[in-house]
Amino acid sequence: MGDKDAETKPADRRYLWLGERICSSLKVKDDSYQKLLASENRQEPDFHFCGSASDARRPTQPLVGSCRASLAQFLDSANVTTLLVYVDGKDLGAAARSVPKKVKKSVYFVKLTKAALSNDTVSKQVVCGELGESVLEQLSSLSQEVVLPLLSNPANHVGISDGVGREVQDRLHQFIADACVAIGQTKGQTLLPLPATNEEADRKMAGNTAAVPGLNKNKDALHLLENAVVTWTRQIKGALKATPQSAAAESGVRLGPLQELQFWQERAQDLNSVSAQLTNAKTAKLIKLLEVSQSTYYPGFVRHVSAFIIQLLLDDLLLREHRPLAKEVETGRAEANDNVRYLAPLRKLLEKLSQLDDFQALPEVFKPLMHTLLLIWKHSQFYNTAARMACMLSEICDELIAQASRFLPGAELVQMEPQEAVDKLRTTLKVLGSFKQLFGEYSAKSRTEPPGNPWTFQTSSIFARLDSYQERCSRLMEMSQASLQFSRLERVEIGGTKGKALTANVKQVHTEYMAAAGKLQKVTYDVTDTDQPMFQQDFADYQAVVAELEHRLGSIIFQAVDDCTTVAAIFKLLEGFEGLLEREAIAGELERKYLELLAAFSVDIRQVTEMLQKNQRQPPLSRNAAPHSGAVAWVRSLKERASAPMEKLKGLQKVVLESDEAREVMRAYDRLAADIEAYERSRVEDWGQLVSEISEQKLKQPLLRSEQVNGLTLLQVNFDPSLVKLLREVHYFLLLPGLKQSIPASALKVYERADSFRAQIGNLELIVGLYNDIQRTMMPVEKPLIQGKLDTVDAALRKGLQLLNWNSLRIDDQILEVMALVRDVNETLSAIKATVSSTQKILADWLATPMFERKEGKSYSYDDLSSSANDLIRARHLAVSDGSKDIGKLLSATNRTLKVSKSALAWRAYVDFIQELVIEGLASSIIKTLEHLTNQACLRGPTSPSPRHA
Repeated sequence: MGDKDAETKPADRRYLWLGERICSSLKVKDDSYQKLLASENRQEPDFHFCGSASDARRPTQPLVGSCRASLAQFLDSANVTTLLVYVDGKDLGAAARSVPKKVKKSVYFVKLTKAALSNDTVSKQVVCGELGESVLEQLSSLSQEVVLPLLSNPANHVGISDGVGREVQDRLHQFIADACVAIGQTKGQTLLPLPATNEEADRKMAGNTAAVPGLNKNKDALHLLENAVVTWTRQIKGALKATPQSAAAESGVRLGPLQELQFWQERAQDLNSVSAQLTNAKTAKLIKLLEVSQSTYYPGFVRHVSAFIIQLLLDDLLLREHRPLAKEVETGRAEANDNVRYLAPLRKLLEKLSQLDDFQALPEVFKPLMHTLLLIWKHSQFYNTAARMACMLSEICDELIAQASRFLPGAELVQMEPQEAVDKLRTTLKVLGSFKQLFGEYSAKSRTEPPGNPWTFQTSSIFARLDSYQERCSRLMEMSQASLQFSRLERVEIGGTKGKALTANVKQVHTEYMAAAGKLQKVTYDVTDTDQPMFQQDFADYQAVVAELEHRLGSIIFQAVDDCTTVAAIFKLLEGFEGLLEREAIAGELERKYLELLAAFSVDIRQVTEMLQKNQRQPPLSRNAAPHSGAVAWVRSLKERASAPMEKLKGLQKVVLESDEAREVMRAYDRLAADIEAYERSRVEDWGQLVSEISEQKLKQPLLRSEQVNGLTLLQVNFDPSLVKLLREVHYFLLLPGLKQSIPASALKVYERADSFRAQIGNLELIVGLYNDIQRTMMPVEKPLIQGKLDTVDAALRKGLQLLNWNSLRIDDQILEVMALVRDVNETLSAIKATVSSTQKILADWLATPMFERKEGKSYSYDDLSSSANDLIRARHLAVSDGSKDIGKLLSATNRTLKVSKSALAWRAYVDFIQELVIEGLASSIIKTLEHLTNQACLRGPTSPSPRHA
């Protein structure tokens, strides 16, 4: 076991002595104390002693270690003179100088001398006692109720001189008064300490006026009273002198608007408490004693007490003839209570101002806030002074700066993307600017609403910090905008003969700028803090670098412009440096080049004007363009050729635009623009007049029309070409911006049906195509077979030829009906023609191979030739037999398709037609064989008979 363990054994009476008093005072069991002694890891708390305000402000150096170590140090170390033991939850805790604030009761041990304690001296050299939650109140009560009676008892003055005894009592009275004052300070109140007296003095002071002369002889009591009056006077002066500004100066922290409201509330409570203390019975008797005793402290004291309070005191004492005129306390009370009353409506608005998370929504609070301030100015009796209102407005500005700093933290700002930083800074300046603007509006309103008392504040003092913060934000936005503009240089590529070298120079400028901006981004302080002096020098260094880079970049652009050959090339070049051209140094370098650019642009305008005058009657149209809309598109292309450079030209420096050359160019452009507008308007109006005459008339035409071609009746879709042109014109006009209002309503109405017309025309074209193919390909022998279906189709088509027009209802249903009929006829005719085609293919196979074969140059005997011929004839007979069967099957299939009787004349005529084809095919085959035989026998004549003759 170690030495420390040996010290904790029961034989060490020091720990037993401490444990008895700890367990008795804190009412805990001995087990808790033994657990405290056994503690190893519990640390001594680092809390300030819960004493007076001065103790709370005094820095402490706590002894860090285990709770057991605190007991051991108190017993063994001569330098440790105090020990505090308290209940910490379910366990005991020990500390050398401080206890947690939540502790309600503790036990203190104090050494009488700085020495280590032994078993014999611990009970003699240590005093102990209990401390409650309110230590100062306990100390004050102990001093007045225990110590003062002991020191006031003459029996305890044996062996002490009167002077020493009086001085000790005076010091004790002063200590009691200081304790009372300290108690008030901890509570935020002004407590007036009453002089502590013995019971005999109290009985005399409690008497009536007749008892006063006797009391006046008691110089000690009067001395105590005068000391108390001095303390009261000092306290009342301090309470009356307190202002929001002095409170902020004392705390070293800027006072916010909510803190000012709290100040006035606490001040009202404090002065009301002072008034209540001055008007109680005991204080009244003490003041009466001062007056009747003709104390020299009485006039000085009443100067700081209101006439109202004195009157109450004198009314109680029947001394109405005394009416002090001083009103400091009453005036202070009235002011504080009046301010609390009229400032109360501001609380919710100020809380919203300080707690609102959406910074951009702050302007919604400004107007009701300003309106409330104006109402306070009109109706309050004390807060309608320039000093008070200027103070409140200045505090609101500080709160706005705090909100802006939360929305735009300086540490994050320098690391943001430039565009994001610009957006946030612009938002911040907009919000802060709206507050100042609204202040100006209500400042003007104050000249009329409270007559004779307008807002005449010095805005320079009110908005000093806000203006400084806005200026800082403006500088930071200047830097962010420059970073955004210079960052574009990384992507700039300059063409022309000098392009490669100039591009390299631009890249170098970009690199150097990024280095300068990066240096400012690495600062360790908050760049938005206006009290930070280092920013001024750092920003000045940054500006010097930027100025030098601007001059270099201006020279580069100057050379690049010289290398351009056209106006378009110059503007394209300048587009790459967008944003940078407005910078002062660069603009100065390019000012002379801008004048040359004006001259070149003037030539372009003259060329465009000549093109308009030359081609306006027959404008060059693009392929497939409609006449009128194409003309408008052409003239707009001319306008764009001039307007695009003109818009960029307007972005040049003001000094360039105000030159005579620029004014002349603008006049020429205005004339050209007027001519283009007039031409466009005339083309649209001319087309509109034609449309109104065409649209309704052409839509009343029938859907179809017929015509005779080589004896055949053929059909065509009757959609007038003028309607097609109308739809095209409307379509292309709608593609041109800003022309929809100029298109006639009748044309737009027709165009709304464009998709329907397109579908209907497509279906009708299909129907007409099928019908015309039927008419062209149908043979006379085939027509009787489909005559019935043809008649049905003709009847249906007759509606489209005679009855239906493009405005008719249910056109789509009629088209679908005719489509089905025409397709049926076409399919039937295709089946008939398929039979003929298949028959002709079979006959072609017979014709392809003659019924005589002989190899070239070979001689045959009769027998060989006869045998070969017989084989060929048998094969041909077999082929003819099979072909005849196939043709028969084809005829049967066609008959089933036509659903016609085999005895019908039309069918019999069709079968005869097929038979003629077969006979002609056989004859052709025989003739081809004879011709081949003749050629082989060299007996071919000059002419060959036709198959029919054969």
